[in-house]
Amino acid sequence: VIRTIMDQANLQKDLCSVVRLANLNNMALHDQKFELLCYTLRSSESLRELPFTASYYTYETPGGFSLQPADFVKDLGVLLAADGSWKRQIARVSTCATRVANWILGAFKCRSEGVMLTLFKALVRPILEYCSVVWSPTLLGEVSQLEQVQRNFTRRINGLQKLGYWERLSALNLQSLQRRRERYTIIHMWKIYNQLVPNGTSVEFTETTRFGHRAVVPTYNYRAQRAVSTKFEHSFSVRGPILWNTLPKSVKEATTLPQLKVELGRHLKGYPDRPPTRGYAGVNGNSILDYAASRGSSDPQRGVL
Repeated sequence: VIRTIMDQANLQKDLCSVVRLANLNNMALHDQKFELLCYTLRSSESLRELPFTASYYTYETPGGFSLQPADFVKDLGVLLAADGSWKRQIARVSTCATRVANWILGAFKCRSEGVMLTLFKALVRPILEYCSVVWSPTLLGEVSQLEQVQRNFTRRINGLQKLGYWERLSALNLQSLQRRRERYTIIHMWKIYNQLVPNGTSVEFTETTRFGHRAVVPTYNYRAQRAVSTKFEHSFSVRGPILWNTLPKSVKEATTLPQLKVELGRHLKGYPDRPPTRGYAGVNGNSILDYAASRGSSDPQRGVL
């Protein structure tokens, strides 16, 4: 965290040390490929008093290349924005998936259910779901934006043109993209608990006799800015544990991934799947959390979002 001029100077020193160490090990880094992303809550008091504050957000490599703060940075195919939002990532994913879907519709004449679903699942859906555990949207407008891709594609399937989107999902035995993203989050939580993936967000679990493995929902400073607390509430660190705590004990205690998917699939079929869609009025946001809250949870430590 950069709070003072000294912090900025120390980070500059660390940057130079890393570059020199790489050169000593014959692993020279390309200065012009460095990118700088700054997450800023508010200007610190010491920097606020200076007339040229922007210069203290600038760093320089040993080769003389200046690093200026970027609005967004692409890392492993995911766009990270300086304001902490996922608007650019969601817009990019939606545009790319729509482009591929349109190419399929133009390249293939057949509109049968089997062919269309095979192409969609193989070429379009992976684009919409890549790294979705990280950037999964919670705003209804963004959820609807992604859902529109699947909605438009399924409308072209023979025999389903006159059905509404929710009816088409049922007829095709498809889950909404929103429900699939929450499913991925739950599966990732299971992998963390079973130590199959790194616990990068430091999720903690407690054991209970009645409810099985329960995830600890992290707390935050309620005096923080509302924008900050909202992003925190919608992050994987919070939504992951809360989704996990809505599950029955039988799902949590699955010992293998195939068993988990079967048990989780049975459990999720108990919830209606009516995603936010333009022209449709849903009773809620269609999240598992919405339905679990309306039914009431048997787990008093489930958490509320």
